[in-house]
Amino acid sequence: MSLPDELPERVYLLAVDRGKRRLVARDRIGYALRGAALAQLLLAGALRDDSGRVELVGRGDAGGLAGLLRDEIAADARPRRWRHWVRAGARRARTEVRDRLVAARNITVTKDRALGLFSVERIDVTDVLPFQRYGSTIRGVAGGSALTSRVDPSDAAAVAIAVAAEIGTVLNGGDRRRNTARIEALGAEIAPVVTAIRQCVRSDRAARSSASG
Repeated sequence: MSLPDELPERVYLLAVDRGKRRLVARDRIGYALRGAALAQLLLAGALRDDSGRVELVGRGDAGGLAGLLRDEIAADARPRRWRHWVRAGARRARTEVRDRLVAARNITVTKDRALGLFSVERIDVTDVLPFQRYGSTIRGVAGGSALTSRVDPSDAAAVAIAVAAEIGTVLNGGDRRRNTARIEALGAEIAPVVTAIRQCVRSDRAARSSASG
């Protein structure tokens, strides 16, 4: 198995807990995937930030979720904030990216029942070695000492997105706090995307806290 070219697919793979055969951060992964699509377009020069709003400045050569999102932005009659595009279609994004990975034979998905009652998806990575190497690379980038200017922009973006969405398979809470400055530097090129993901995560958490209180 070769790793997918598209950043959303790579971020999805980072969120797979191979031991438990499941996706972590399921309530946040949609934001990470939409954010990854935005980041891919931003790094390709197809988007830019215009006073906190997304501006489409080129078509770019993007497939998958990034291509779909580019077309959504192009079809919208008004400029929207980054947070809008991270949140819009976030639930659908998880299914879209999963199905692309299945079609490419990067993963297999089977249905199971937890405790004999609840339907769950069991996710298996088809070729473990490239998956493990990529995960090790991303964790090394996140906690390493190499100059951020020498890190592949796509890998830097993957780290920043995974941390913003609190995907625990990349870094746990303690490691995130210890590497805060480095992670901020890694996400500098896609800063509007990182901020938007954090805003969506915090907004959801605040809403849940208000509802339970």
